[in-house]
Amino acid sequence: MSRPRLILHIGLRKTGTSAIQAYLARNRAALRLMGVRYPKALLVGPECDGGPKHQRVAEAISGGEELAAQMREAVAQRARLSRVTVLSAEELSAPDPAIPAALAPLAEEFDCRVVVYLRRQDEWALSVYRQAVMEGDARTAQGLQAWLARPELEPWLNHDAMLGHWESAFGAKAMSVRLYPHDLPIIPSFLDAAGLPASAALLPGRGARVNESPGLEAVGAALAALGAPEGALDFDQGARDDLLERLGPHNNAVRQRYFPWKSTLFGVS
Repeated sequence: MSRPRLILHIGLRKTGTSAIQAYLARNRAALRLMGVRYPKALLVGPECDGGPKHQRVAEAISGGEELAAQMREAVAQRARLSRVTVLSAEELSAPDPAIPAALAPLAEEFDCRVVVYLRRQDEWALSVYRQAVMEGDARTAQGLQAWLARPELEPWLNHDAMLGHWESAFGAKAMSVRLYPHDLPIIPSFLDAAGLPASAALLPGRGARVNESPGLEAVGAALAALGAPEGALDFDQGARDDLLERLGPHNNAVRQRYFPWKSTLFGVS
């Protein structure tokens, strides 16, 4: 008899995660009839996670070994109830090896698959920066390139290292790696990556746009309110090329493992 399946959708941020989560949350009942559970609540810690995603999983892991063990058992209890269980939280892709390590024991009981979408780092950075500006993050007032140069942001740009943490925890065969926005539309792509029934693509909300990046006018106004200098959004092709060249060895390592038929990870073969 086959083991229950556990799908861990870990992001990245700004790769259609909100659209996937909204779709799964909206169709919980219909998916349940297909044998797929998308849990509504994980009751660990002072509050339950009743929203469309499961960020409390990552938060619990960062809260220490005891809370992480409680969360792992909460996940297991729900995963035992269905043939397939899906968890989704972009916080799981944080560059912290403790996150996949804390979840790794689940592979002893469940057939686990880790689904992750990667985005070219310059586009990812621009999208995350715009969102941070709209959220009033004071660190964005120095401009995009100064924000991007912060040492603490560097690990978030290293797709190779992040994937390596999850490979070490679950094995390379458990990984399902896709590229954003290459693999669109996002819902059929996710269903395929997760190995979920193709018929689920017929459920409502599959084309909804969620948490779209703000427009330049709105971002410019928000930057002005933060006191940012003129040109704070400048990110010319030279700066983009420098960033991608610096990250080239990491991206090439990912290409060799997951997309060996491509000449470059994010380019056109």
